[in-house]
Amino acid sequence: MTMATSPQTVLLTGASGFVGRHLVRALSVAYPTTALLAPRLDVRNAAEVTAAVQAALPEVCVHLAAVSAVTAAGQAPELAWQVNFHGTMHLAWALARYVPNCQLLFVSSSEAYGASFRGGAKIA
Repeated sequence: MTMATSPQTVLLTGASGFVGRHLVRALSVAYPTTALLAPRLDVRNAAEVTAAVQAALPEVCVHLAAVSAVTAAGQAPELAWQVNFHGTMHLAWALARYVPNCQLLFVSSSEAYGASFRGGAKIA
């Protein structure tokens, strides 16, 4: 995250996950005056997401909330769709409506490319 000045408020989803825990520490060091807001919320619930965005009014949002393990997604595909797709849409819509100038960093996974990256070929 490169900004001319430190953001005043950063909203983090999925902050309690593996990457989120590391990111919170790194952001706290890099931006000590920034309010890092990491509410526990269910991104499947549009009203809950909207309320979190309205309360935070972030300048930056880092979206990490996901069913990230392929095995877990395969075992509960409806849950994976609800969290990974619908949850992301709920967040994007709330940000667009209430803080349209907010920068959204959507973090995905190499799993989005499937096994295609293992062959060493460039993905355009």
